[in-house]
Amino acid sequence: LGIEPGRFVLLQYGLFKEYKGLDRLAAALLQLPGEQRPLLVLAGGGPAEHLASVQRRIVDGGRGDCLLWLQRFVSDDELCGLVQIADLVLFPYVKVSQSGALWLAMTFGKPCLCHDLPGFRGMLPADEAFFVDAANPVALARRIDTLMRQPEELARLRGEIERWTVGAAGWSRIAEQSWAMYREARGS
Repeated sequence: LGIEPGRFVLLQYGLFKEYKGLDRLAAALLQLPGEQRPLLVLAGGGPAEHLASVQRRIVDGGRGDCLLWLQRFVSDDELCGLVQIADLVLFPYVKVSQSGALWLAMTFGKPCLCHDLPGFRGMLPADEAFFVDAANPVALARRIDTLMRQPEELARLRGEIERWTVGAAGWSRIAEQSWAMYREARGS
């Protein structure tokens, strides 16, 4: 993809309908300090008019060099590769009840930054560092900037995700809980 080694990679992926908060992310990208030039990788399609509006906003705001957009269907292999190279996966959604996209990022042990929504709160460790008021582009930009400038905090979040996906949210724990539920339903 031509990504320079050492460039900080932000990632959002999926079908970019308006509730996914892509406009919020574009606004936050424009709020970052001028010297901060992360690469925002967007992987997926969506309503053409909405996508064009977001892309125009980023380019007109002087951040066209910070955008790599794969406006198409992205294969599973390609998506997994993108998640692997991401430094931070973003979920600035307006609403959500659950998210397979978040589970995918967590499976790869990636630090995630989510809008503070109940659907995300139930899926992540109880650590405020994973959440931001994404409706406030300045707050979202500040949090991204902080994580770019503090690799130790990014590493801490990565560690929290890795522990969470092996422990409380791990497949072994989910299987144990499922079997317990079945046993209880059978009355054994």
